[in-house]
Amino acid sequence: MKNLIFIALLIYSSSSFSQQDFGIKVNGGVSQITAKINSSGDIVTQKFYFLPSFQAGFLYHLHLGKKSLLGTEILFMQIEGKEHMQTQDIDSYGNPTGFITTTDISRHISYLSIPIYYGYKIKKFSINFGFQVGIPIKSSARYKTEYVYNGDKIISDDNYNSLPIDNYDFGTKSGLMYNLSKKFTIETTYYYGLNNIYKSNQIFSANILPIFTMKIQQFTFGIIYKFYSREKKTSS
Repeated sequence: MKNLIFIALLIYSSSSFSQQDFGIKVNGGVSQITAKINSSGDIVTQKFYFLPSFQAGFLYHLHLGKKSLLGTEILFMQIEGKEHMQTQDIDSYGNPTGFITTTDISRHISYLSIPIYYGYKIKKFSINFGFQVGIPIKSSARYKTEYVYNGDKIISDDNYNSLPIDNYDFGTKSGLMYNLSKKFTIETTYYYGLNNIYKSNQIFSANILPIFTMKIQQFTFGIIYKFYSREKKTSS
């Protein structure tokens, strides 16, 4: 995080530019949280689904002439994900019993995120690409499980106030902006987390599960309002 701030300040102090923009943004879209089991063979099948999500926060744009800009943001990101998992039950000898355990999982993670990106301007458009670091603020999950025990069908519904996730998320972020006016811009963004955010062997259900590889992604569309812009000329 300190390195990101240092890079941003270094670019700010050493570049020649003509305009700075300060604004706010609100985006809605969809997100996905994948929690793939690393070694399950044919015993477990998993399906992951996108759910509605959003992001909102403040942005700063530093225009480097007519063709380039540098941007950074401070965002609140709400990441949602759903998983449907089926586990083939086995006996104490490792043989299939013919029964299936079904688990539906809803996961929720709130992040404070800081993206830094470069934008290439083409008329009213800007094509952006960069990276983003996120710090989790809150997480939770709901597990709804159906299984057979001693011939009886058991249904459980469990809620958890936190997920065993890492204290940061890092990934790539790309986007496309279109300037409607000097004040308003519409944009679409895509974020893909690169690191495995799962950090422990904690198990959330009665079933014994191997270690996960957990990652997030988010696609959004929204609007930017630039509440303050100023012209400035600086040379290093």
